[in-house]
Parts: sequence; structure tokens; C-alpha cells
Amino acid sequence: MALKADFIKTIEENHEFAFVDSNYFQEEFQSKSKDFLGAKSYEKLEKHAEELINLIFEFHDKGDAVPPSMTQMDFFEKNVDYANKDKQRQHYIHSVNVFILGLYIFRNFEYLREKVTQEMQDTTENKTVESDSISYDIRYSGGSETKEFLYRWRMAALSHDLSYAISLLGNNREAIIGYVNSQLKKYNKSICEIKKLWEFDGKNLLCDLNRITGMDLKDVTGEKCLSEKYDIYFDHGVISALLLLRLVYEEFEKHDTVESNYGGGHIIWDKSILGTSVLQVANAIALHNLDKAKSLSCEECNRIYSMDRSAFVWLLKVADTLQEWDKFKVEECNKDMLIGDTEINFSFKDKEIIICNFPKPKDISDEWVAKYVKVRLADKLK
Repeated sequence: MALKADFIKTIEENHEFAFVDSNYFQEEFQSKSKDFLGAKSYEKLEKHAEELINLIFEFHDKGDAVPPSMTQMDFFEKNVDYANKDKQRQHYIHSVNVFILGLYIFRNFEYLREKVTQEMQDTTENKTVESDSISYDIRYSGGSETKEFLYRWRMAALSHDLSYAISLLGNNREAIIGYVNSQLKKYNKSICEIKKLWEFDGKNLLCDLNRITGMDLKDVTGEKCLSEKYDIYFDHGVISALLLLRLVYEEFEKHDTVESNYGGGHIIWDKSILGTSVLQVANAIALHNLDKAKSLSCEECNRIYSMDRSAFVWLLKVADTLQEWDKFKVEECNKDMLIGDTEINFSFKDKEIIICNFPKPKDISDEWVAKYVKVRLADKLK
């Protein structure tokens, strides 16, 4: 069975594929995801991608944060001049495909689900929330390990390339700061130097990210070039993580109540979640591109992307790397371009994901496939 058809079949058979305990969002997701996966033209594909993104973030009342930033990123890739634009591939539709692929793997790979459940237990703690003079304990977003995972995955998969644009700007700090300011404009905020992105209300978000990743990330935030090949001064994964943290902090700052009801859903605005669930999302985003850094050895990459270390980080890396269909060059995209299915195929057995017909990107060597698909992604991926 072709991959998109298999996605649709899995979504139809699993009503809780992306949302749990919400008939409205479950039904809307089934409908809109089938429209997206069945799109026959680029115009329809892009339209349905936007509909899915807005629906997914509406669930947590975060629609003011990430969707406009994804639109800004997409506009930049398509309309701003930069070097090697003729080779640049778009990331807007890619992010939606990463979201669906990751959930498809999660729903079919029992070994991963066991690891994720344990990770959700290990990376959350009971929080006492007070509202209207009533105190109650919460631990997971929505009340279970699976719902906590889905909360994190929605943000991680769709936000992991929010700052991809900075990879296209080389060492031009002024241009990079301009891009960041375009993302903060909706909050009437701006920065004059890059470090102001992660300074918020007396907090240093980079220090929080260093702590959760267990790494010193200052070298990939503009202070040092790490890769002669990719010319990375600013790693887009790390800056995307910091941008997401800043956007979510700005959203929480807008709410002076601990909780609210939105669209029939119960939304928790307790700021303690910023140091748990949201920071774990930022951790995965920050690490997803670090294998491009020259200073990291193969052994270090295998450690970072080991499922035993973090199944969530592993899943984002795997889904991002294996998402190779409908990833068009930005200069080739036009509304009349026809869209088809892909022959890539996944099967699952015990602790293995078996991948067939992987569509090796053009101008990429066999060594790339061996290195990034078989070696850099650990835990029996073959």
C-alpha cells in the first residue's frame, strides 16, 4: 500500500490518532488530514496544510503563537532573496508531514510507545493548581501519558523549523535579527541583538535550554562557526527552540488566569508547565539538527539520538529525516503542480522499523543514507 493511503487507513482506524477525548477535534482532524493527504495539486496541499496547522494549535488556544510564525517562515523561504535559493526546499508542508509521520510511527510501533510512556512519567511531576480558591493536582496535559505526548508532539513537530530561515542568511547578523523581529512583531516586541531573544522577564531561556539538553549551546547561537561545510553560526534547531520558548512565554504572559475554557476545551495557563512540558518540547527541537555541527562526533550523535536517552528526541529526528515526499524546491512550487503518492513503505517488527523504497534526495550519496538513516538514528533502524 502506498504511504499516504496507509496514513489515511491508520487515521480512519484510530479515532484517537491525534486527539483524545474530543469528538470535535477528532472528526475535524480526520476530515482535514484526509483532504491534505489526498490533495492532487500543490494549491490544495498548501491550503489543507494551513487548515491542519490552525486546527492543531486551536486545541490548546495557541493559535496566536505558532501558526503565524510558520506562515512568516514560509513567506521568507519563497519571497526573500538568498544564496542557493534554486536548491532550497520548502518546510511548511514538510512540518505537517513530519507531524503525521511521527504519529503514524507512534501508533504502529509498540516499542516506541512503551518508551514514550516511561519518558512522560519521568519528565513530569505533580503540580498543585489553585483556581477560584480550589486546589487540585495535575501532572499530565489532559490527564494521561498519551495526552502529554500528543501535547508535546503537536508543538515539536510543527515548530521544529520555525527558524530555518536563519540557515539561509549565512553570517548576516543584521538579517537574522530582522527575521527574529518579524516573528516578535505580533507582540509589539523587537530585539537589537540576538541574545535578547532568549532574555524574557528576568529569565534566560538559553540557560534553561542548556540545562535540559545537558549541553552548552552558546556556540550555535551566533558566537562561533561550527561547520565549514554548512557554515553554521546559528543552528536553526536551537534558535527555533528558543523562538518557540519565547512565543509560548509571550502567550502565557497574556493570560492572567490559571485556566480558561476555549472551544469547549479546558486550557491550563499555569506557568509551571513552562519549565516541564514546554521545555521538553524545546529540548527535542534544539537537538534535532545538531548532527550537522562539526564538533559533534558520531558517537556523540548516537548518544543524543538514542531512544534510551529520549524516545521523544529520537522520534523527532527520525520523522524529520525520513520525511522526503512532497518536499519541493521553493522555486518549483506553483498552484497547478500535480501531487502524487510515494512508494516509501514502513513496517514494524519488535524493536525494528523496516523502511523500503526510501526516496534518496537528489545529489545525496549512498554514504549519506547509510550515515544519517542507519547510523545516526540508533535503536535498530534499518
